[in-house]
Amino acid sequence: MIWAAGLVGAVLAGSSGASIALTYEAPPACPPVEHFHRQLAARLGYDPVREPSTQHVKVFTEARDGALVVSLRVDDAKERLFPGGPTDCESLVDGAAIALAIALDPVTMVRARKPAAPPAPQQAVVAEPAPATPAVEAVVLAGIRSSIALLPQLALGPVAQARVRIRRFSITLEGDAAFALPLRVDGGMLGSSAFRGGAQLCAHAWFAGLCVRGTGGAVAISGTGFTNAHTAWLPLATLGPAFTADWSPTPGLLLQAAAGVELSLFRHAVAVGAADIWQASLFTGFLTLGAGWHFL
Repeated sequence: MIWAAGLVGAVLAGSSGASIALTYEAPPACPPVEHFHRQLAARLGYDPVREPSTQHVKVFTEARDGALVVSLRVDDAKERLFPGGPTDCESLVDGAAIALAIALDPVTMVRARKPAAPPAPQQAVVAEPAPATPAVEAVVLAGIRSSIALLPQLALGPVAQARVRIRRFSITLEGDAAFALPLRVDGGMLGSSAFRGGAQLCAHAWFAGLCVRGTGGAVAISGTGFTNAHTAWLPLATLGPAFTADWSPTPGLLLQAAAGVELSLFRHAVAVGAADIWQASLFTGFLTLGAGWHFL
């Protein structure tokens, strides 16, 4: 502390930038004067070795009793010693450069050691979660259905559905009509159509649904060109599995394809005179294509 006070007193010009004359001596194994000069200038941020000089700094490195000692003196201030091991010359010289820089210009050194202002806190950016699939979904669909073996000929007709889905399960109410191609029989024409309503329960995974459906309604059989021709209304009921596939190309729009096999609970026979014309099949099938709109 006594050395530091004397050394600071010897460099009153430190706050305005010190200017010194430097004398440096060291053994060949130690850093040269250029190394000490660079270390001192790096600590201060400027080169204090310049003319006109106001102080004379002496830095000597020598071996004493098997150890290295760096002595540092500014003008007539008390000498300061930096002892170290026989291989510590560079670290001793660097330490002397730091001590001299503090003594020469303490204001600059304190300013350089001020901690940098902490960076402004960045506001955390929280990604908004993607909108979850609604727990309840209501859809109205309309489409066309092809019925196979439901009537004497291949039949086509409209279908309308209203579906409510709660998470992975849905219930659908539907109504459809089927109109078969005319069947020519013994000089006459046999026309047929079906009208029914039904319900289906489905379990969904991804785009697919597996359903159980039941329907009920009536089949209308009418003949033209026959003696005593008339329209007969026959009961219709079916039960069976179905498979659905949904696709939403845009928000709100739903496209659906469905197929199923149904067990006919009534098996009717149609005869003209004594000839049987058509026997209702035990199993029927259907294919449906439709489009709908989400309301929830």
